[in-house]
Amino acid sequence: MSLKKLMTMTAIACSLIACDNPAKEDEVAKAIKESSDELNATLPMMVDDLTRLDSSTTGENRTLNYYYTLVGLNLDSVILVNDTATLNEFQNIMYQVLLENVQITQDMAFYRENQATLNYHYYTSSNDFAFDVSIGPDDYADFSSNNSASEHDHEH
Repeated sequence: MSLKKLMTMTAIACSLIACDNPAKEDEVAKAIKESSDELNATLPMMVDDLTRLDSSTTGENRTLNYYYTLVGLNLDSVILVNDTATLNEFQNIMYQVLLENVQITQDMAFYRENQATLNYHYYTSSNDFAFDVSIGPDDYADFSSNNSASEHDHEH
């Protein structure tokens, strides 16, 4: 099963669980945990030529952690993106790419709607820490508000 299909099915299931009630926080946390468990059953998986998704975990306050390996990278090397980016620049590029993914993909709607935090942890092939990217409600709040307002405008 593809990662996209798994995430879509999980998001739909999570949306059905996360109705407004006093136990919503527990239900959302449970849905995120189930999503992580289902994803882990399919891992490890190469997501592109240089990146392997190894595992995921959950944390407090509606947090989902993804753990990646940058295949072939060691800390002494410089990552080249368009032949110019350093590791620090690559982290900034990844933040923008991941933020856009969280903001616009339907697969991530459940996480946006329930104000989840998504942490992306990157390691080298030798298991050295490379960098983290964290995407939380403050990062995608403006987009969610603007997107909801435009959808509302189109309803009338």
